[in-house]
Amino acid sequence: RDDFDCAIVSVPDQLHFEVTAPLLRRGLHSLVVKPLTPTLAEARQLCSLQRQAGVYGAVEFHKRFDEANLLVRRMVDEGELGRLSYATVQYSQRREVPLEHFVKWARETDVFQYLGVHYVDLLYHLTGFRPRRAMGCGSYGVLGAEGLEAYDAVHATVEWERPDAPDDAPFVSQFAVGWIDPNDSSAASDQRYCLVGSAGRVDCDQKHRGVELVAGRGAQSINPYFSQFLSHGAGQRFAGYGPESVQRFLEDVTALGARRTTLEALDATRPTLADALVSTAVIEAVSASLAQEGRWMPVEDATMDDLEPSP
Repeated sequence: RDDFDCAIVSVPDQLHFEVTAPLLRRGLHSLVVKPLTPTLAEARQLCSLQRQAGVYGAVEFHKRFDEANLLVRRMVDEGELGRLSYATVQYSQRREVPLEHFVKWARETDVFQYLGVHYVDLLYHLTGFRPRRAMGCGSYGVLGAEGLEAYDAVHATVEWERPDAPDDAPFVSQFAVGWIDPNDSSAASDQRYCLVGSAGRVDCDQKHRGVELVAGRGAQSINPYFSQFLSHGAGQRFAGYGPESVQRFLEDVTALGARRTTLEALDATRPTLADALVSTAVIEAVSASLAQEGRWMPVEDATMDDLEPSP
């Protein structure tokens, strides 16, 4: 059919390229769930196809729309934290995610590629730094005992350089990302990060949002700001930074069709396919490090400058 303007791709990681490439070739604006692809080579091909077709492509990095993260972005932009030194990220999910929800393809990915990529992109978005090298090691045994050969957790370190001072001391980020939390834990995701600089520190607890429910499966710490049905007049509305990221894509597609914006303008403000090359390069380097027993691996330079320009 030729009566579509856009597509939203939500399939297992290893199928992102296979599904997205023909959509771009057909001239459809496309939104892809994270990560863009498992490999930088596939991501580059998608960027080239998108530019050749002259369409819009974005990745559904909804953490860029979380108001807590937007506050941190303002603090960084205004220099409130001073010269940034390091960041730590803790992110884990219930074991039902790999063992039940995604059991058919969990062994085709790793938890850093599936979950950690969110915060790789967020740190890139917050700081503007470029990743230089990465290393990763995995812990395992819990999922293996359940018949799933996959890492229980991945522990990764990424060094970033400052574009304005590439020879300066690096910014270092450490990630502890897992998916073996008990199924009766109080939240589907337990996540927090801290960002430390010469003039200050910010700690962002993205699990405890101040709302706790005791009903159904027991005590639950919910995040009403991600996605919830909220009372609205006589009915309900679906709201949160999760659906906002999808809504923003649809609004951008509409604005492109009405010529109220351009691909160039979106490149500067949205998590475009080209923008996602950075996070893809990091997950590829961490995956290579895991295969090499934790050796440091260079993160390939991935910028939009070395791609063919849009027609």
